[in-house]
Amino acid sequence: MTLKNKLFIFFRGKMKGLICVIVLGSISISNAISQNAIPLSIDVFFDKIKAAHPLAQQASVQNDIADAELLKARGKFDPVLSGSLNQKNFADKEYFSLLNSEIKIPIWPGLDIKGGYEINRGAFLGPEDNTPAGGLAFGGISISLGQGLLIDERRAGIRTAEILQKSASARQSELMNDLLFEASIVYWEWYRAYRVNEIYKLSLKNAVERFEAIKFNAAIGERPEIDTVEAKIQIQNIRVGLNQAMMDYRNAGIILSGYIWENENKNSEPDSTYIPQDLNQPESDLDELMSEPNLIKLIGNHPYLEQIRQKSTSWTLKES
Repeated sequence: MTLKNKLFIFFRGKMKGLICVIVLGSISISNAISQNAIPLSIDVFFDKIKAAHPLAQQASVQNDIADAELLKARGKFDPVLSGSLNQKNFADKEYFSLLNSEIKIPIWPGLDIKGGYEINRGAFLGPEDNTPAGGLAFGGISISLGQGLLIDERRAGIRTAEILQKSASARQSELMNDLLFEASIVYWEWYRAYRVNEIYKLSLKNAVERFEAIKFNAAIGERPEIDTVEAKIQIQNIRVGLNQAMMDYRNAGIILSGYIWENENKNSEPDSTYIPQDLNQPESDLDELMSEPNLIKLIGNHPYLEQIRQKSTSWTLKES
């Protein structure tokens, strides 16, 4: 027996056991990947994040708080109805009874219109509390002078609340942008892992076909037997790479699932429900999006710049 034949027999025995282990591992991992996966585009991925991700909901809560503050500030211009009753009785004798009701209607330019009715009676009324037997109606107008003529506390409160609302909206956009930026990195890493996994699958298929062809040629004497060993080693290497690629794709899917939440505030299970959408047909025109006019507009509307503008407006309001 020649040295070449001995090497062939030795390597063939070793390879059979190792390849069987690798094949079984590949099969077990492949079974974990769903055959009915749904293509997931990055736009749909972003929509799922905006709909149910906790950080997206937290950013939305900030807007709700700002809206509530604005509603509270506007409530200071609601009409106010008030009343009071002050009585003193002793030994079946009424010392005094002071009844007063009043309505106050704030008006935007700093005016307050108010009117009311009071009726007082008793044996020990002070001169200032005396009213006719049928009571006394009153009305009047109050106006802020000096500093309050141009901007009073109520109007300043509304302007402050409006600034807070715009700042909260800009802050929400900033938080959402940061979240979607991080999510996009995770998505494209998941996409890369998926494509690498698919390339390894195709490479394994081609390597197996190559091995079968070399094996046939070796059987009819056109190729040396040692070439089949090299072909088997290539299959082994590709299968090892495929196993690693499948694990990388699985891990990337688990990280991706951390950004997909259900409506009940439950994180989706790290399964293989989705696969990346094929990019052979782009959904948007990147050249148009990255044009100079669009870039200038995007920069001008950046949430961080909007927050700076609102802070400047707030400082101006405090100084007025």
